[in-house]
Amino acid sequence: MDTLLRPLTALADVRGCGKHVVGANTVAHDHHVSHPEEPEMNKKELAVKLAQTTGLTQVKAMEVLNAIFDARPGHGIIGIELNKGGKVSIPGYGTFFVKTRAARVGTNPSTQAKIKIPARKFPAFRPGKTLKERIAR
Repeated sequence: MDTLLRPLTALADVRGCGKHVVGANTVAHDHHVSHPEEPEMNKKELAVKLAQTTGLTQVKAMEVLNAIFDARPGHGIIGIELNKGGKVSIPGYGTFFVKTRAARVGTNPSTQAKIKIPARKFPAFRPGKTLKERIAR
């Protein structure tokens, strides 16, 4: 990587898509960019909001979040359902599901040798109509 770009790309998460536009002191990009001015809620803050909204204690709220979202094998309602090949739909909010990326032939960038990349499954989320409309406003 060019030494001029290194400090700029350190400011933004711009890995993987190759659509970087470098300006005076910025990296403009249509996605994958960290925006420090935009608020980001972490799991603990989500548990606090859940506790305030429902009257649960913060400990119970964290237990609820863990029961739903825990990603460790054998834990988390959503993860267990996805492991079984199912999907989890929350009307208006969205659907968690498993996608499959087909096997393909790639190229090793170091040697230019052709390599077989196996098919793989990965979790995905499709936002629901109500959520999309709410965000678009």
